[in-house]
Amino acid sequence: MSGMRKWLCLFLGVAFAAFALPAAAQKVYTLNMNAPSGLFPGGAGQTVTASFNNISSDTGNSSVKSIKLFAPSGITITNATLSGSGYTATIQNNGTSVFLSSIQLPLKPFGPTLTLTMTVSVTCTATGTGWTTKLNGVDQVWNGAGFTGQTFAFVNTAANPSVVDTPVSGVCGTISFVNQPATTFVSTPPNSIYPITTTPYNNPTGQSVTVNLTINQLPAPDGTPVNLSVSAGTCSIANGSANTVGGVATFSGLIGTATGTACKLTASGGGVHPNAVSAPFDIVVVQGVLSCSDPNQIWGGLDISTTPPTTSGNGDTDWALFRGQNRTIPPSCGPDTPFTFTLDSANHSAIFTEDSLGQPTSVEYVILWTPVPIDTDGWAGKQPCVSWGKAPPLNWIADPVYGCAKASDYVPGLICLLNDVNGGDAVMPTIPDVEPYHNNPNPQYRPFLSDGITPQKAKVCVVQNGSTSDNGLVQYWTKIIDQSDAGIRLP
Repeated sequence: MSGMRKWLCLFLGVAFAAFALPAAAQKVYTLNMNAPSGLFPGGAGQTVTASFNNISSDTGNSSVKSIKLFAPSGITITNATLSGSGYTATIQNNGTSVFLSSIQLPLKPFGPTLTLTMTVSVTCTATGTGWTTKLNGVDQVWNGAGFTGQTFAFVNTAANPSVVDTPVSGVCGTISFVNQPATTFVSTPPNSIYPITTTPYNNPTGQSVTVNLTINQLPAPDGTPVNLSVSAGTCSIANGSANTVGGVATFSGLIGTATGTACKLTASGGGVHPNAVSAPFDIVVVQGVLSCSDPNQIWGGLDISTTPPTTSGNGDTDWALFRGQNRTIPPSCGPDTPFTFTLDSANHSAIFTEDSLGQPTSVEYVILWTPVPIDTDGWAGKQPCVSWGKAPPLNWIADPVYGCAKASDYVPGLICLLNDVNGGDAVMPTIPDVEPYHNNPNPQYRPFLSDGITPQKAKVCVVQNGSTSDNGLVQYWTKIIDQSDAGIRLP
């Protein structure tokens, strides 16, 4: 009897040990979800990561080779990338899940973390609670490459914690620039105020920068503050705060108070994320101001009273500007206008920009170009090319017939009807309906306005264009009347 008891005890011990073995050899894993920048409602292009750790004690066939991950309600997966290489990731069920299969660098017990990086869209009602690798309560993690084999069990304990939530917080809405800022001159309050608008150098007068703000899919309530700040470039701004009206904030007093290039503005308001970022623009130093009378009516080193013009000591290349009366009836003159004039001797080109401050200005400039060898002169039979209504940098394409190609930002300069910077609209010729003006890709160079009927006048014309010999070289000079910011280039 005693022997029988011993055998019974031995049998029960083996049986209990057998039942205990699966726990010791159980295949288990942790899942830790994270949104590195947080999640906000109503936005796309947000990042979420899923980190898988195999914490199985069994060192046998305990490598994870396929996984199914399911997103919480209101979150849609739009892209998924697994750390390492050698895997297949497919987004399933309209973006509510992602399936990982054929993982060639399998997740081994207590080995490196396997990280899945996802791009997601979040609805206004999403909470981000409850990422899971279970379907109907069954774990969807396998040691087989094609969602087959033995499954792994999810664990979340004090010793081996898991995090399955990516909380969504913030206001559901959108913020975006409607009217983008364009390059302008730096202001020096209170005397010199040059607004940042939608047109370069505010010429012609542009619209104010505006930002659209929605909250809960409706225009933001009137009076919601929107703020602009510089997020790229060295420039600085003033008057970058405005309240919404009808969901739009209008920055009518926005100015640049420090120069910079490739500046960008960030708009924030209403607690909406992400913030909006503007297109790049520059804040440019003022080279000078032009008046209709001395001492600032003439700028530059040329004596424009002579033909050809003569330089006053700046070498073989020089220029001069002369401001005429505004094109009003009768002619008048308003505030001094800021300008920059850039002469590129190597390319025989020049660019004039001004903020006309809303005035119909007229400016004459004369350029004495760098001399060139006579034998290589290719310009004698061609008109100077001009440009208006285009922001620098200007696209130049040479053409053997017209000097400048139709696809470029230039057209051959037309001859002025009057040699008079004070002549108003009567100075400018009507654009002819011939090549390269006919059906030009730039509408400001076409013979007719948008109605296809009304003739259109040029905004820049050539008053004089000549040449003179210079010790075996030929030197060209050009006199221009400009009623818009312009570029000039010799072919």
